Amino acid sequence: MGEQLQQAGIDVRLNKVFTVNTPIIRFGKKVKPDFSEIYSEVQPDSAGWIRLQPGKAYSVDTMEDCVVPIDAAAFVLHRSTFNRSGVFITGSVYDPGFEGNIGATMYVHNTVEVEVGTRIAQILFVKASAASTYKGTYNLLKSHASGK
Repeated sequence: MGEQLQQAGIDVRLNKVFTVNTPIIRFGKKVKPDFSEIYSEVQPDSAGWIRLQPGKAYSVDTMEDCVVPIDAAAFVLHRSTFNRSGVFITGSVYDPGFEGNIGATMYVHNTVEVEVGTRIAQILFVKASAASTYKGTYNLLKSHASGK
């Protein structure tokens, strides 16, 4: 963990990458996409490298899980090296009480190859006054894309 601990956050490492397989994804007031049907895993080559194509968005799982304390929230932000290379990585707000895998989305503007285990983003924790704790569908998941 020492290498991952940064001045303001903790680095998270790439584990699995998933690409979207459908041109239309439907969202509604009571409708959420079934991600297990629209994502497929991008397999690394024999040396552990994953090639990402420009103009695509990829859902990524990291090697790290987290537990967000009830008096905190967390955010996932890209590492600047990726941003300067045309790869934007972003995540959602991790609410107080969330437990599970840290995931993000990569938006790729150039062909890039990323080795499994590479530090791709940081998770930052901030103090928060929670009205309630997270009880959503992503709690305790090991993979955001597979839903398991």
